[in-house]
Amino acid sequence: MTANPLLDATGVAKNYGAVAALRNASLSVLPGEVHALMGANGAGKSTLVKILTGAIKADAGRILIRGQQLDVRSPAAARSAGLLPVYQEPSLIPDLDVLSNLRLTGTPVEPFRAWVRELGIPDLDIRETARH
Repeated sequence: MTANPLLDATGVAKNYGAVAALRNASLSVLPGEVHALMGANGAGKSTLVKILTGAIKADAGRILIRGQQLDVRSPAAARSAGLLPVYQEPSLIPDLDVLSNLRLTGTPVEPFRAWVRELGIPDLDIRETARH
């Protein structure tokens, strides 16, 4: 039995005037899978992530989340649908505590704590500075 994709993006495209930033990109993610987008500078990796997470609007393509068509119009809408980017270089303010960093990004504390526990860190002190 094959699982249905959590994310199924097909034919995604983005143009900026005459420049094609992304052409016919597709990505399918099944439950339990982890993917990394890799490629040369200018290949469209960031553009695809920004489209999937609502930062920019695609010119073409289809995005399904758990089989349902999704028209992501904002990062908040993407987050509500379960799409969150994990960037190569996280944007943390190292001298602030974890809780303050969460507040800056609008990340809810209890879901964050649950996620961290799932990663095997049951006793994270969110009052500790992010650098530690």
